[in-house]
Amino acid sequence: MDGKSGFLPNTSQIGVGDNSLELQMKLDEEYNELLNDRRLLREFIFPQADGLTPHYLPVNLHRIIQNTTQIFHIDKRKPSDLEPVYTIEAVQQLNNRLAVIIGDDPLMREVQANSSLMVRVYVRATLAAHCLLEQFHLSRQALDWVLGEIEAKFNSH
Repeated sequence: MDGKSGFLPNTSQIGVGDNSLELQMKLDEEYNELLNDRRLLREFIFPQADGLTPHYLPVNLHRIIQNTTQIFHIDKRKPSDLEPVYTIEAVQQLNNRLAVIIGDDPLMREVQANSSLMVRVYVRATLAAHCLLEQFHLSRQALDWVLGEIEAKFNSH
Protein backbone atom coordinates (compact mmCIF):
# COMPACT_ATOMS: atom_id res chain seq x y z
CA MET A 1 0.00 0.00 0.00
CA ASP A 2 3.03 2.29 0.08
CA GLY A 3 3.55 4.90 -2.62
CA LYS A 4 6.35 3.10 -4.45
CA SER A 5 4.95 -0.39 -4.96
CA GLY A 6 1.28 0.15 -4.08
CA PHE A 7 -1.73 0.58 -6.31
CA LEU A 8 -1.72 3.25 -8.99
CA PRO A 9 -3.89 6.33 -8.41
CA ASN A 10 -7.52 6.02 -9.60
CA THR A 11 -7.28 2.22 -9.62
CA SER A 12 -10.27 1.56 -7.43
CA GLN A 13 -13.15 3.58 -6.11
CA ILE A 14 -13.34 1.52 -2.93
CA GLY A 15 -10.89 0.18 -0.39
CA VAL A 16 -7.51 1.16 -1.86
CA GLY A 17 -7.30 4.69 -0.53
CA ASP A 18 -7.76 3.75 3.09
CA ASN A 19 -4.63 2.54 4.82
CA SER A 20 -6.31 -0.11 6.94
CA LEU A 21 -4.26 -2.71 8.72
CA GLU A 22 -6.67 -5.47 7.67
CA LEU A 23 -6.24 -4.60 3.98
CA GLN A 24 -2.46 -4.49 4.29
CA MET A 25 -2.42 -7.87 6.04
CA LYS A 26 -4.62 -9.44 3.32
CA LEU A 27 -2.41 -8.02 0.57
CA ASP A 28 0.72 -9.27 2.36
CA GLU A 29 -0.81 -12.76 2.73
CA GLU A 30 -1.70 -12.83 -0.96
CA TYR A 31 1.79 -11.67 -1.94
CA ASN A 32 3.46 -14.30 0.25
CA GLU A 33 1.20 -16.98 -1.20
CA LEU A 34 2.18 -15.91 -4.73
CA LEU A 35 5.87 -16.04 -3.77
CA ASN A 36 5.39 -19.55 -2.34
CA ASP A 37 3.58 -20.63 -5.52
CA ARG A 38 6.44 -19.36 -7.67
CA ARG A 39 9.02 -21.13 -5.51
CA LEU A 40 6.99 -24.35 -5.64
CA LEU A 41 6.74 -24.19 -9.42
CA ARG A 42 10.42 -23.42 -9.94
CA GLU A 43 11.97 -25.75 -7.39
CA PHE A 44 9.56 -28.66 -7.08
CA ILE A 45 7.20 -29.01 -10.04
CA PHE A 46 9.34 -27.75 -12.94
CA PRO A 47 12.95 -27.78 -11.70
CA GLN A 48 14.36 -28.63 -15.14
CA ALA A 49 11.94 -26.56 -17.24
CA ASP A 50 13.36 -24.72 -20.22
CA GLY A 51 10.58 -22.13 -20.32
CA LEU A 52 9.72 -23.00 -23.90
CA THR A 53 7.54 -26.07 -23.36
CA PRO A 54 3.88 -25.11 -23.04
CA HIS A 55 1.78 -26.48 -20.20
CA TYR A 56 -1.93 -26.66 -20.86
CA LEU A 57 -4.63 -26.31 -18.24
CA PRO A 58 -8.38 -26.98 -18.52
CA VAL A 59 -9.26 -23.28 -18.21
CA ASN A 60 -8.03 -20.40 -20.39
CA LEU A 61 -8.27 -17.52 -17.93
CA HIS A 62 -7.06 -14.86 -20.32
CA ARG A 63 -9.77 -15.71 -22.84
CA ILE A 64 -12.42 -15.62 -20.10
CA ILE A 65 -11.15 -12.22 -18.94
CA GLN A 66 -11.04 -10.91 -22.51
CA ASN A 67 -14.63 -12.05 -23.09
CA THR A 68 -15.64 -10.47 -19.78
CA THR A 69 -14.19 -7.08 -20.71
CA GLN A 70 -16.24 -7.18 -23.92
CA ILE A 71 -19.46 -8.44 -22.31
CA PHE A 72 -19.37 -5.97 -19.42
CA HIS A 73 -17.91 -3.09 -21.49
CA ILE A 74 -14.98 -2.57 -19.13
CA ASP A 75 -13.40 0.86 -19.56
CA LYS A 76 -9.79 0.66 -18.38
CA ARG A 77 -9.68 4.43 -17.90
CA LYS A 78 -12.28 4.33 -15.13
CA PRO A 79 -11.60 3.12 -11.57
CA SER A 80 -12.96 -0.27 -10.61
CA ASP A 81 -15.61 -0.79 -7.94
CA LEU A 82 -13.77 -3.88 -6.65
CA GLU A 83 -12.46 -3.98 -3.12
CA PRO A 84 -9.07 -5.71 -2.82
CA VAL A 85 -10.20 -7.74 0.22
CA TYR A 86 -13.25 -8.97 -1.70
CA THR A 87 -11.10 -10.09 -4.65
CA ILE A 88 -8.68 -12.00 -2.44
CA GLU A 89 -11.44 -13.77 -0.53
CA ALA A 90 -13.47 -14.54 -3.68
CA VAL A 91 -10.45 -16.14 -5.39
CA GLN A 92 -9.68 -18.16 -2.25
CA GLN A 93 -13.27 -19.41 -2.12
CA LEU A 94 -13.15 -20.37 -5.79
CA ASN A 95 -9.91 -22.30 -5.30
CA ASN A 96 -11.51 -24.17 -2.40
CA ARG A 97 -14.42 -25.18 -4.66
CA LEU A 98 -12.26 -26.47 -7.53
CA ALA A 99 -12.52 -30.18 -6.82
CA VAL A 100 -11.35 -33.05 -8.99
CA ILE A 101 -11.85 -35.78 -6.44
CA ILE A 102 -14.46 -35.61 -3.73
CA GLY A 103 -13.65 -37.20 -0.39
CA ASP A 104 -12.95 -36.30 3.20
CA ASP A 105 -10.32 -38.74 4.39
CA PRO A 106 -6.67 -37.55 4.56
CA LEU A 107 -5.55 -39.46 1.46
CA MET A 108 -8.39 -38.07 -0.66
CA ARG A 109 -7.64 -34.51 0.53
CA GLU A 110 -3.99 -34.94 -0.48
CA VAL A 111 -4.92 -36.35 -3.89
CA GLN A 112 -7.36 -33.45 -4.37
CA ALA A 113 -4.72 -30.87 -3.45
CA ASN A 114 -2.17 -32.38 -5.82
CA SER A 115 -4.57 -32.85 -8.72
CA SER A 116 -5.77 -29.25 -8.76
CA LEU A 117 -2.51 -27.55 -7.70
CA MET A 118 -1.57 -26.12 -11.10
CA VAL A 119 -5.00 -24.65 -11.75
CA ARG A 120 -5.16 -23.12 -8.28
CA VAL A 121 -1.72 -21.53 -8.74
CA TYR A 122 -2.73 -20.23 -12.18
CA VAL A 123 -5.98 -18.77 -10.81
CA ARG A 124 -4.20 -17.12 -7.85
CA ALA A 125 -1.53 -15.58 -10.07
CA THR A 126 -3.85 -14.35 -12.80
CA LEU A 127 -6.59 -13.09 -10.48
CA ALA A 128 -4.35 -11.44 -7.90
CA ALA A 129 -5.85 -8.23 -6.52
CA HIS A 130 -3.17 -6.08 -8.10
CA CYS A 131 -3.81 -7.60 -11.57
CA LEU A 132 -7.58 -7.39 -11.27
CA LEU A 133 -7.52 -3.74 -10.28
CA GLU A 134 -4.67 -2.34 -12.37
CA GLN A 135 -4.40 -4.59 -15.41
CA PHE A 136 -7.95 -5.82 -16.04
CA HIS A 137 -10.05 -3.12 -14.25
CA LEU A 138 -12.85 -5.61 -13.69
CA SER A 139 -15.98 -4.57 -11.87
CA ARG A 140 -17.39 -6.60 -9.00
CA GLN A 141 -20.13 -7.99 -11.23
CA ALA A 142 -17.58 -8.89 -13.92
CA LEU A 143 -15.32 -10.64 -11.38
CA ASP A 144 -18.24 -12.70 -10.09
CA TRP A 145 -19.01 -13.71 -13.68
CA VAL A 146 -15.35 -14.63 -14.30
CA LEU A 147 -15.27 -16.80 -11.17
CA GLY A 148 -18.47 -18.56 -12.23
CA GLU A 149 -17.10 -19.19 -15.72
CA ILE A 150 -13.85 -20.61 -14.33
CA GLU A 151 -15.72 -22.98 -12.04
CA ALA A 152 -18.07 -24.07 -14.83
CA LYS A 153 -15.20 -24.70 -17.30
CA PHE A 154 -13.16 -26.53 -14.68
CA ASN A 155 -16.06 -28.76 -13.69
CA SER A 156 -16.91 -29.57 -17.31
CA HIS A 157 -13.53 -31.28 -17.88
